[in-house]
Amino acid sequence: MIKVIFIFLSLTLYASNIKTKIIKTKSHITLTKNKISNMNATLDVLVKQINKQTDILNNINKKISTLNNKINILKQTLNKNSQNLQNLQLQKIKLEKQKEKLQSEVIEFISNNYTAQNQEISSVDDLINSEILLTVSKISGKKMSSIASLYSQINSKIKDITNIIDMIKNSATILEKKKQELAKLKQQQYQKLKVLNAKKTAYKKKLQQLINEQNRMQNQLAKLNIIQKENAKKAREEAKRRAEIAYNRKIKYNSGADKIKVKDYGNVYMKTKTARYRGPKTISPVKNAKIIKKFGAYIDPIYHISLYNDSITFQTRPNEKVRAIFSGKIVFVSNQNNNKMIVIEHKNHLHSIYAKLSKISPFIKKGYRVKKNDIIAKTDGKLEFEVTYKTYPINPLQVINLK
Repeated sequence: MIKVIFIFLSLTLYASNIKTKIIKTKSHITLTKNKISNMNATLDVLVKQINKQTDILNNINKKISTLNNKINILKQTLNKNSQNLQNLQLQKIKLEKQKEKLQSEVIEFISNNYTAQNQEISSVDDLINSEILLTVSKISGKKMSSIASLYSQINSKIKDITNIIDMIKNSATILEKKKQELAKLKQQQYQKLKVLNAKKTAYKKKLQQLINEQNRMQNQLAKLNIIQKENAKKAREEAKRRAEIAYNRKIKYNSGADKIKVKDYGNVYMKTKTARYRGPKTISPVKNAKIIKKFGAYIDPIYHISLYNDSITFQTRPNEKVRAIFSGKIVFVSNQNNNKMIVIEHKNHLHSIYAKLSKISPFIKKGYRVKKNDIIAKTDGKLEFEVTYKTYPINPLQVINLK
């Protein structure tokens, strides 16, 4: 039966390790999910910032586009006015030439007829020449006046167009300056957007790494759950096989030369034949203890198999003293770390078995005789206690008095 207990302990320990790994993996998955959630929240903020920065850039581009349109219109107006100015300047040159030509003609005519004007009119020719001079003077004066008026108008138009051109040039300069400022602002905003996009890319990379880690842990968790199920199944099958072997054996022999038969303690898979104790009740092996596992059939909470418990398990205080329930002889002592146990043989073929001990008294040796109520060991939280008659288990509560 001890082998069965060892197997149960090792299987339970292995199952406990698997459970611990499952708990840790679940904890890591939860932590990773929280990181992913925080990363997604950060990405949301970054996306909002990127969208805002993109809107700013789009707005700047619209302003630059509007400025370009205005500048193009100004350029067209400037070209048109420049052409008009050029035409007016050509007209002005022509008028100046006409004026100069007319002045030359008048001067030449007057010059040729100057003597006629100063001579006395003595003939018809003199009279005619005098009249012609007056007529020419009048006509020349009118032409000169007309040229002067047109010249003045052209100069006024040239002045107006020049002012318009200057104004257009000034406006174009202002717009170009604004365009440069917007271009500089655009570059600054573009750099900010570039930084935000770089952060977004980095966060996306980290997020993908976390998602990959989460998937890896999910796969690991799935494997651990499969292992746990497989181990539980194997444990149930192994427990059943070992229990059946133990049940068929019923008893085992210790390593002593006298080969004293000692009943296995603990639990077995199949229900065993029990004996009934009809003598007076004796003391409990521990004081102020609570029974946490009863004698008889029960369902194992870990492996979910039906077991029959040949003993009872007490929950005790730390470092609780364990006492012999009857006087008798020590027939078996195991002082191994994980399986400290004492078996005492009493009269009338009774045996009392004390297991899960934390410390055995140094006086307790095989063959040593103890008296009822002698302290034989200590236990640190639990005591497994069994009573047998020959090879048959007895319900310990028929033998001891808990009060």
